[in-house]
Amino acid sequence: MRWLYILSVYTHILMATFWIGGMLFLSFVLLPAIRKPQYLHLYHRLVHETGVNFSRLGWWALSLFFITGLYQLHVRGIEWYDLFKLETYRGPTGRLVALKLTFYTAILILQAFHDFLIGPKATRLGEEAPDSKEYRKYKAYARAVGMTVFFLSLFMALFGVMIVRGGFRV
Repeated sequence: MRWLYILSVYTHILMATFWIGGMLFLSFVLLPAIRKPQYLHLYHRLVHETGVNFSRLGWWALSLFFITGLYQLHVRGIEWYDLFKLETYRGPTGRLVALKLTFYTAILILQAFHDFLIGPKATRLGEEAPDSKEYRKYKAYARAVGMTVFFLSLFMALFGVMIVRGGFRV
């Protein structure tokens, strides 16, 4: 069964790479490129299409995080039903698991809010009234939520490393 554990860790790392790398790509490569004057006419459509595609794959990544994470906890002696017991979260590793699960839940909520509410609204407003105050407001909300998800994701990756490498005491 060691091969299953290795496959699980490998998948978990690939999904983290995709998830965090995708957000970095959008922020530092795509968005600056399409803000150039010659591409502004494509801005809203490209942001929307790229966002929808990344969102679809992102939800798969988030699902695989959950599945592979549960399996990795199982290998370490923590079953899914143990997650409902307070004693699971005692000690340094337990506290890190609690932090990781809390951040994961926050990411799910914020990402759903971004993908299904404010993102589509910002896109619609950007296409209909790109100079409106409401559009700027929703665009700022979408950016703030995206940045929050990004930083929560970075911390989740750090917590994962600390869990396996016996990080500092929390």
